Amino acid sequence: TVQGTGDSSFVGNVGIGTTSAVSTGYSGTSKGLEVNNGNAPFLSINNTADVKYDLISDSAGKFVIWDDTSSDSRLVIDNLGNVGIGTDSPTSYLSASDNLVVKQASGGGGITVVTDTSSEGALYFADGTNGGEQYRGGIAYNHSLDKLFLVSGGESKVTIESGGNVGIGTTSPVTKLMLEHYNDGAV
Repeated sequence: TVQGTGDSSFVGNVGIGTTSAVSTGYSGTSKGLEVNNGNAPFLSINNTADVKYDLISDSAGKFVIWDDTSSDSRLVIDNLGNVGIGTDSPTSYLSASDNLVVKQASGGGGITVVTDTSSEGALYFADGTNGGEQYRGGIAYNHSLDKLFLVSGGESKVTIESGGNVGIGTTSPVTKLMLEHYNDGAV
């Protein structure tokens, strides 16, 4: 038992809510700290600006990073390994695209991007961190324009409008299929 204020140090494992701290964790490594508190044990982290986060293992088997300042979950990993950022129920979305990890041992896998109706959601493929390297390829959907863009070589190459018009080489197709040559504006 530690009482009072100031620094404390421990050698070995520390158990909170348990009479015997388990000495091994992931891959047999030393745990160092074990928190056990019934259905939803948590560890609270608070900084000097009074921003407080909790690391929670809830009764449904989810690991949650909870923002006490805004009373919202910031990251959730459910018992199936699905990751939610900004949602505590990643499986509420399309089942073929509800995990953030793209590698899946079996079955479908994917990512769902949710944005408001005046914004753009995107998935980009990068090969670096500078300029166009950040978006060499990708898929973007602009909600306010109702257009889907396919990006290649760092530029939008294909545009699909909500009415079904497809543009290759143009972002404003006026026919069902419009091809535009970059040098003279026509095919």
